[in-house]
Formats: sequence, structure tokens, C-alpha cells
Amino acid sequence: MKRFTPILALLLVVLSGCYDNHEGAQSTSLTERDNCNISQLQDRCQDGLYLVTTDMICRGRVTSSDREGNFYRSMFVEDETGAAEIKLGTYNIEAQYPIGLEVALHLNGCAIMLNNGTLQVGLPPQSFDSAPREFEAQEVINLHIVRSSSVEVIS
Repeated sequence: MKRFTPILALLLVVLSGCYDNHEGAQSTSLTERDNCNISQLQDRCQDGLYLVTTDMICRGRVTSSDREGNFYRSMFVEDETGAAEIKLGTYNIEAQYPIGLEVALHLNGCAIMLNNGTLQVGLPPQSFDSAPREFEAQEVINLHIVRSSSVEVIS
């Protein structure tokens, strides 16, 4: 009987393993309607830094990331009118925002600015700076960037 107990315990552990149905994540689509595009954002910051104080939503696809040192702590989102650099301030962006992923940018409370012809989106600058800051925390990023499950090949 003493030999039977460890064999039974091992058998119970092996047979009570987890089951995964391999259906993957639930498909999510963006339900928000966009009310601006990237070229309209560029028009608003022609005179310098622009602080967004209204509910502005832009939709686009991720077209670059920090893969292989490509862009440092930022990603580019593009729609049919232009592109914007989103200053995330985190590492390993490609794993969370793959190229081709559709996102919605909620810009209320953000700062936008043209810097060397590139539209940059981030948090309002500190008192000693003049450029948008990086979001830096995932909770803040989640407030401003809504992911979908739609990923398309970018050509």
C-alpha cells in the first residue's frame, strides 16, 4: 500500500493538467468613431506646441516600432493623410504594438508638436521643456491608445 500512494499521487498530478482550447484571444474591434485625422493635427500645431483639450480621436495603423533598434521608445501610427510619432517611453514596443495593428488615439490631455517635419504626440511638457513628454507608464498609455485585434500587412 505504501508504494501505491506515491504512484497514485503522481498519476493524479499528471492527469489533472490544464486544458487549453487554443481558440486564441477574443476579436476586438474599435467601436469609437474617429473625429479627426493626422493632417488635421498637423494643421493645429503649425505655430508650435498644441495642447489638446477636447475629445479628439484619430485612428490608424502602427507602421514602425522599436524592432532591432529602429525607433527608440516610440512608434509611428499612420492613416491615409499622414503619420505621427507616439512617444511611449517604454521598451519592447513591437511585442505590444506589432506593425499593422489598428489603434485609436484618444488625444484629450495630450500635446502635439511638429519637430523637424515629424508630428510628435505625447504628454504636455514640463515647465522647463518645450517638447511633448513620453507617456512612460502603461496605465497612461492605455488611457490614450486603444488597441484592436485587426492586424494587416503594411505594404
